[in-house]
Amino acid sequence: MVERPKILSISAHAADFCSRSGGTLARYAGAGSEVAVICLTYGARGESDAIWQKRPEIELEEVKRIRRGEAERAAAILGVARIRFLDWDDHPLLASEERLLQLIDEMRGIGPDIVLTHWTPDPSYPDHSLAGRLATEACQQVSVPGLKTAHPPIPAPQVFFYEATYPYAEFTAFRPDTYIDITEVYDRKMRALKELAATQGVLPDFYAECATKRGREARGFSGKQGIIYAEGFVRMYPWAGEFFPL
Repeated sequence: MVERPKILSISAHAADFCSRSGGTLARYAGAGSEVAVICLTYGARGESDAIWQKRPEIELEEVKRIRRGEAERAAAILGVARIRFLDWDDHPLLASEERLLQLIDEMRGIGPDIVLTHWTPDPSYPDHSLAGRLATEACQQVSVPGLKTAHPPIPAPQVFFYEATYPYAEFTAFRPDTYIDITEVYDRKMRALKELAATQGVLPDFYAECATKRGREARGFSGKQGIIYAEGFVRMYPWAGEFFPL
């Protein structure tokens, strides 16, 4: 086990890393881990309705600047050491060999032990599905020695899928098998989410509800009564070890 694993959240849009894994990122950062975020897009087209409705004539590049500022402030609150914006377009988010190679190289430069990314497939939100697929494929390719990028190959990281589009977990067949207790950092996550409220005002309410629901589940499964808030994940790879992970 790596004592202080490097954590990377690969986010389709410039808010997903916070809404779905913000508490977990804050916990790891507080424990001394290096925490990084890659945002594939700003979510400037399809996740910034509040701005487009208020200012219909606003330019796309200005929306991107607003989204970037929100995400950077949220990341700082969570203790994220490094956040990268690839500035791909959203709605639709499209895949290509060039983009996959770019993501592989970004990951090699960070060297994560654990990657958090979108549950896939997510039929309620195509951008999230594609982001999850690209992220998992990149995780499987980062160790290939014959695949040349600017950075050298790294060991393949462990992958955990974070919350599907809320509140549609049942529709997307997202069933957590791993819970992270975020009770101690819950307030920090909420402060970070409020930095994103100018473009997505629903996030604090939605993910307060989600954290409460996952906290209730985690408390029930673990018997740990101190868990009030949690984030849920699904492991991509089975666990292997000398003994059961108690």
